Amino acid sequence: MEVIEKFFNIMKEELEKQKQLKQQYKATGLNLYFVYELVECSYKKVLREKYPDLEKANIYNPRFVIGKMIEEIIRNYFGGNKIVKQKSVDNDIILAGAADIVKDNKIIEVKYQTALVDVPLKHHVLQLQLYLWLFEFSKGELLYISPEGIRAIEVEKQIDLQDVLALIKQEKIPRWPEWECSYCIFNQLCPYSVKKK
Repeated sequence: MEVIEKFFNIMKEELEKQKQLKQQYKATGLNLYFVYELVECSYKKVLREKYPDLEKANIYNPRFVIGKMIEEIIRNYFGGNKIVKQKSVDNDIILAGAADIVKDNKIIEVKYQTALVDVPLKHHVLQLQLYLWLFEFSKGELLYISPEGIRAIEVEKQIDLQDVLALIKQEKIPRWPEWECSYCIFNQLCPYSVKKK
């Protein structure tokens, strides 16, 4: 029981640190975006602020827990670090992110999937490309872990500052209409929720 509580406390602290960092930047007139916000529905940011308890409750979701635990195990195995990086994107915009594993000028993003169908997934590739831009690395790896097996896929940085600005300024609600709403913790409250056909 102690291990589980420790894990949940770490996750709660992570959420709280992100919230505090956003507030600090906002107080200085700067807008802070996290990498994960640029690869998800733009309206989710509004819903996070409106319903913060839902996001806190999501840390107890078994899929989330398994993914985070696997990420920790893999990070310890590789001896890499989870490093938070911040970079100015525009006069009033900062991009921040914490890549799963940073080691030897390489980023490894760990992804837990129940199946290895259609990997790499577009939003995972985009997320890793954003980290590569943020850390100024040229290559990274998506490491998929599943009951079906393990797959490592190399990804090259193919985005630049203009692409990052476009992701920030061109809001997409939802960003991935084929599937995103069905996995969203806010889908019952969201006026833009797209129902699967």
